[in-house]
Amino acid sequence: MKLCLTLAEDSLSALQEKVDFFDGHAQFIETRLDFLDSPRLPSLPGSRASRYIATCRPGREGGNFQGSEEERIGILREAVSAGYDWIDVEYDVDLPFDIPSTTRIIRSRHIFGNFPEDLSHEFQCLIGRGDVAKLAVNILSTQQLTELLSWMVNQSDDSADRIIIGMGVLGQPSRYLGPVLGSPWTYVCEDSGMEVAPGQLSLQEAKNVRLAGKTTPLYGVIGNPVAHSLSPQLHNRLLRHYQCSGAYIRLPLDDLSAWFDYVERSKLNFCGYSVTLPFKKDIMEFCNRCSSPVASINTLQRKETEWIGANTDHAAFLAPLRGKYKLEGSSAVVLGNGGVAQTVVGALKREGVTVKIAGRDPEKARRFGQIFDVSWSLIPDLEQSADLLVNATPVGQYPEVANSPLDAAQIDYKWVYDLIYNPEKTRLLREAEEKGCGIISGIEMFAEQGAAQFKIWTGIDPDRALVSKIIKEVLSQDVTKSV
Repeated sequence: MKLCLTLAEDSLSALQEKVDFFDGHAQFIETRLDFLDSPRLPSLPGSRASRYIATCRPGREGGNFQGSEEERIGILREAVSAGYDWIDVEYDVDLPFDIPSTTRIIRSRHIFGNFPEDLSHEFQCLIGRGDVAKLAVNILSTQQLTELLSWMVNQSDDSADRIIIGMGVLGQPSRYLGPVLGSPWTYVCEDSGMEVAPGQLSLQEAKNVRLAGKTTPLYGVIGNPVAHSLSPQLHNRLLRHYQCSGAYIRLPLDDLSAWFDYVERSKLNFCGYSVTLPFKKDIMEFCNRCSSPVASINTLQRKETEWIGANTDHAAFLAPLRGKYKLEGSSAVVLGNGGVAQTVVGALKREGVTVKIAGRDPEKARRFGQIFDVSWSLIPDLEQSADLLVNATPVGQYPEVANSPLDAAQIDYKWVYDLIYNPEKTRLLREAEEKGCGIISGIEMFAEQGAAQFKIWTGIDPDRALVSKIIKEVLSQDVTKSV
């Protein structure tokens, strides 16, 4: 899919530096002149490799420009004279100057209020007033997202160029799917955490998504939130490595029924999903068949008209333990009493392990112990040693890497298994290693469950060394960006 990289800086020198650096990295580059302290035009590269769009958005359309309308229009006039390929002009503006044939116009409208009752009516003011009509609508629910996507399909049958965007986190799927539903490009930002508009994809993530058309097999991670999931980077690289047709996207949802109703009637080729919190139990309602040792699933596969559910977390948790020592008859302490701890405790008990759980909330820990018929303790009071310690809490994960769920003095185990995969070696694992314990990183479980999902969808059992390599590379990039 074609990409338009949005660049927004408060100083002209910084914007110029970005223009020079990113030229050729995307088919289109949009310079957001309204973000500048003093709006002026950066110089375009002499033999430019990207097409350039000048945007100077007023406050009424969600922009930052604080000057007069006359000044703003003057900046767009300068952009035309400077050789910009495109200018973005709001729907309610009549340009007081002629546009040469070498400059094209995007007519844009942004709706930040209530979701429109009639999208076609709202779109009419853009038709025939530019080369591309752009409508951006604020999305506050999955129901609104599916209405927008359904409407986009109908518009894609029209020959006119149009860009339709669902703004906000819950509108993000429209940014992935827009190019296969008729949009000539999708807007992206430089990197994660640098979004100019909520829900924008990063340049690198968008480049990894290979959407060839409506028949492209589509996969995605369903959850809320899903912004920090590594699954898109992992699965898109695996699809490319094994030369499989398909694309994997983020699907932040707040309503499973609305989404599956849409998928049922959609012309797009949705083939499978990863499922994360908070939907691992609720999504079982949408399965025609299900294979899971616990009352939750993390994987969906579509076979003709049926959805088949599976749980790869269970086997993925056990895989790194097998061969380390005999599980049956051993003992384990599990830190945590949430959904992850449920999977861990269930898996260990099925292997004949005597399990004790420990938490910080006495009521939650007690209730968990009763439900799963295991003994329990509070983490500060934990004195029992065991063959295995499993950390199923988020304590110690990035960016709070200095934290640990246990004091070093409490670590008295043969093996310590931390399900956190970022960082690869947590403080808990470092201290356990210093005390002579065997250690297992959460990367091993994440690699196993991701590989199992990929095999379910494609029939290919990916090389585990490759899977781990990809995960570590992505984590390394994230750490480098944060420094």
